[in-house]
Parts: sequence; C-alpha cells; structure tokens
Amino acid sequence: MSKSFLFNCFYIFLFAVTIGCKQDAKVPIIKTNLHPDQDGVIRDIPPDHKTEHKQLLKQKTEKTLGLSDLQNGSKGLEIRIYDGEGMTYQGRLFLLRNEGSVWKGELYYYRDSISHAGEEGVMGGYEGATAIEKHELKQTSGEWNDFVNQLFELDIDKLRDYSLIPKYSLGSDEGGVLVEIAQDKFYKIYQMPTPSAREERIKDAKQIVQILELIDQKFGNKLKDSTYSG
Repeated sequence: MSKSFLFNCFYIFLFAVTIGCKQDAKVPIIKTNLHPDQDGVIRDIPPDHKTEHKQLLKQKTEKTLGLSDLQNGSKGLEIRIYDGEGMTYQGRLFLLRNEGSVWKGELYYYRDSISHAGEEGVMGGYEGATAIEKHELKQTSGEWNDFVNQLFELDIDKLRDYSLIPKYSLGSDEGGVLVEIAQDKFYKIYQMPTPSAREERIKDAKQIVQILELIDQKFGNKLKDSTYSG
C-alpha cells in the first residue's frame, strides 16, 4: 500500500470528521393560537406592558444598551432575558440570537440609572442602563442547539406574565425577570418579579428560576458575587 494512498485516506477521514462535527443552528418554530395584528405580526403583549410608562422604560433600556426594538419580530430567533436586582439597581441581560446558520450569544451587566429631581433623596425618573459590561459568549453550534432545546423544554415561549397568574402578589422594590422572544412575524414579552420567592407554589416561577439556573451554570452570574459593584 503506497504512502500517497494512506495520506489521501487520512485527509478524507479528517474532512469527514470535520463535516460531521459542524452543525447548523437548529431553530425551534414558535407555535401560538393568537391571531396576527393588521401588519401580519403576532404580538403576545400583556396589557400591563402596553402602558406608556412601560413602553418608555423599555425604550430607554434598549437605547442605552444599544438594542433594537423586537416588537415587529425578528428575521431569526432572538431571546432576551433580563434579570434585575431591585434594591441594588443591578441588572444582567442574556441575549441569544440566530443569524442564518449560526448562534450569537452575549451577556450584559449594567446598573439602572435613576435620576434624582429637586430635593435630595427624592427619586426622579429612570434614565436607562449605565456602567455596562458586555461579554461575547463562545459555544459551538451543537452546544447552542442543545442549550436552546433546554430553554424550550422549560417552556420559555409559553410562560405567562405575572399579571396573568392568579395570586401573584407583589412586594415593594422587587427585582425580577423580563423575557422577550422574537421570530419572523412573532413577538412575546412577559415579566415575573422575584420568581425565586414564588417557585414553590407557581409553576411558571419555578420554570423561570430553572432557566436562570441554566444560564448561571453555563455562563456564571456576577450578580451573585458579593464583590461585584456594577
């Protein structure tokens, strides 16, 4: 058997292994019974998030973080998970988007900027995010596919807004989680204040806690580090 034959066989094998290891992004298709708006986009937006106040807060957050509005849908799948600490004004955003055949993940840490108007100690308005740290998340396509499958197994596309969950009472100065999901002609938003305090009795809260734990295990969470000051 010639050396050239063995050499060629080796490269054929190497090429086959490389092709076998490379995976395109596998994007779940979100299904819903909701009807589209007149422009053809399905928008799952709870009434509480349609208020002028909530829309203004959303716009300021997106502007200061350099993000686009998802309410008209997204070309690929995009998931944003905001995790905020109420009393400290510290926040984290996990962002995952599909761009063609690949996934792109990012993790933001930031502090909510609150202006004080007039007298000392009198709170003014929300100014958006400040002290922003942005980190690119590195995973193979296969790892991202597995991660996304886990998110959908936890019903990230089906969980309810707290305002639609019976007996989801609110405390003062609560942090919490806000999720946005967009796809072609689809947009959904929901929020759950301090889900960890309610996970024992509310299934939706338990699932969102499991989603946060999944992100923590994979990428860490500076908000849980007592030395992190934002």
